[in-house]
Amino acid sequence: MAFVRIIQEDEFQADTFRSGDSWAIIVNIGYDDITDARYSLVVGLSPMGGGPIEFYFQVVEADAETEQEHVYWCGKEVASFISKDDRLVILAALLTATHVLLENARPTRVEMVSYEANPPDKALVKFSLVGKVFEDSGYAVHVADPYHGKRVWWMERTD
Repeated sequence: MAFVRIIQEDEFQADTFRSGDSWAIIVNIGYDDITDARYSLVVGLSPMGGGPIEFYFQVVEADAETEQEHVYWCGKEVASFISKDDRLVILAALLTATHVLLENARPTRVEMVSYEANPPDKALVKFSLVGKVFEDSGYAVHVADPYHGKRVWWMERTD
């Protein structure tokens, strides 16, 4: 597999979708030049059971030949086929997409949970950077004690 990044460091292009309280921003980030799979960064807000809105981000691999998709929630998996330099550009797109999402959706309260239990420090840095975008967008960011190893944050709009 050979990932080829198509997004540029100095530009941001995305598609935004909304259905009720659900929002998704999709950024096409690259493709595999051997299998022709396509990769997208998906950043979104989705109502959870019971009412809270969850913030999420993931990389989605779409195989046009088989019409199958694979969702990558864990950065360790993504690091197995996307280089560090490319991941830094994708991280910048994640932060920009988060800002755009918050400016448009303006949810009152948002929750975010780590996908994996006991995430490594690198993952916590990524979550911290996302939290900073929330702060810069007018949210107070709160961190709960780990629950079964998972990290939990909630953000409340202050304006």
